[in-house]
Amino acid sequence: MAGEGSDGSRVWRSADGGKSYVTRNCPLQIDCLEIIGDDELLAGAFDGRCGVILRSQNAGRSYTYSIAGEAPIYSLAVAPGSAGWNILTGDFAGGVYYSENAGVNFCRLSGTDKLSGAISVSFDNAFSENNRIFAASDFPGEGIYSAKVSSEIDWKRLELEDEQVQSRMGCLVVAENGLVYAADLQPLKLEADRGKVMRILRTTQGPAAVEIITKGLDEGCSLGKMISAGNTLWAIDINNNRLLHYTDTLASPPELVFPLDGAKDVGIAGNGYVSNIRLEWEVLPGAAEYHWQVSDNSSFSKIQEDLEGFSDHTELLLPKLDAETSYYWRIRAVKPVSSVWSETGRFKTALPTSVVTPRLEKPLPGERDVVTRPLFQWEKIEGADYYELVVGTNPDFKEPVLTCIGLEALRANACQATDELEYATVYFWKVRAVDAGGASDWSGVGSFRTADPPGQPGVPATESPVTTITLPITTVINIGDITVVVPPLEIPGQTIVVTQSPGPSYPQITTRMPQYVYVIIVLLGMALFVLLILLTVITVRSRQG
Repeated sequence: MAGEGSDGSRVWRSADGGKSYVTRNCPLQIDCLEIIGDDELLAGAFDGRCGVILRSQNAGRSYTYSIAGEAPIYSLAVAPGSAGWNILTGDFAGGVYYSENAGVNFCRLSGTDKLSGAISVSFDNAFSENNRIFAASDFPGEGIYSAKVSSEIDWKRLELEDEQVQSRMGCLVVAENGLVYAADLQPLKLEADRGKVMRILRTTQGPAAVEIITKGLDEGCSLGKMISAGNTLWAIDINNNRLLHYTDTLASPPELVFPLDGAKDVGIAGNGYVSNIRLEWEVLPGAAEYHWQVSDNSSFSKIQEDLEGFSDHTELLLPKLDAETSYYWRIRAVKPVSSVWSETGRFKTALPTSVVTPRLEKPLPGERDVVTRPLFQWEKIEGADYYELVVGTNPDFKEPVLTCIGLEALRANACQATDELEYATVYFWKVRAVDAGGASDWSGVGSFRTADPPGQPGVPATESPVTTITLPITTVINIGDITVVVPPLEIPGQTIVVTQSPGPSYPQITTRMPQYVYVIIVLLGMALFVLLILLTVITVRSRQG
């Protein structure tokens, strides 16, 4: 660490994880610091007349220095893997300086006259291969630039979002994985689009993806320094005196799982096409949505409309593809931020099949009153090894009630349902033949309706109504002083049962005696009873007389 002590500028060094520090004095006030190795460091300073780069190779015991421009040094960067030989500096006056001899001398890069303000600089993670560097200006609206170090340097501005045109960019970092991070140096204000951290994903397939990171940042915080280590970004909140870190789990690409790269005979072949091809990839921690592409060329320059899309799952089923054709596929995360594309996978679809599509036979199309365990029968196809059957209550078969596919496929051209189907329900079914080369097209969709439940023709079952008949019959007989009163007779309630035949071919007949017959029999019985009493009374009177 570098800072100010009671007796001037100092550098603090710890070799035990911060438990203890060794302090070294520094000849000038340090404005920026870069560590090259265990004992080697670079520091940017200003001696009152020009910018100075201090270099120590003995942990700060002594320094050598070189001049880098006339303005104070604002930022300092060392090319990865260069052991400190390639150095960039940015000053407070829009200047960018470069050294390729370990800082012995610096030259100002051409084209920086378009820059102004304090300049943050960084090397590309692959600088040794592409000579690319980056610079960001804290002047409102100037943004971020990139260029290749050469005799004629052409600085190109990275296109940012429209609302970021007034941002004051700084804290420029290029991570090991090539991601570029930069912060708007203004205090964070979400509603005003200020103070945000930008994540720039560069790809060879198109323009850079510029995305905003604010998760975990408090309103009003202001970042003054950022560094990266692996996929973790470290930052200092100078307004709140805090050390922050952000783990970018989407810095790596997804890993492809299936089909394996170079796989052959993928999918189930039909007449000129292949179906049932599944893509699968590993979960990328933190990813909420993925972008997938499939093409018949490895550059993905031409993609069918139905061979590109987005998914919040890590697997999907492709539409039909051409048989015996090589395809290429790749995946990337796109939410909450984007990842780079995965490695490109390649597979070859199965050979086409010549097996014929079977024709449905039973149940007949539109047949009604079919038993609930029907026998499905279809045309036998020469050369077919087995058949696949699907039955459902919808013609799209999204939720089938019977499936005989794969290991459950049928050897014969007939199948009887093992489970009872629902009464009075319309069902749909289809069949296809399969041989060693693949599967035929699905047959046309057949439909039928099962029979109504027994005893309830055409209407849902209800409870049988109960009818109670009460006959108020009173008979009075006056013979002298004898009066016979017969109380009203109540006939117990009768239950009337309505039944339905199981089908038109075998009607069920229920025969019952009409109810009025019961009434007549009861009345006759009562009349005989009264007559018997009357005869008894007459007999008794005649004997008394």
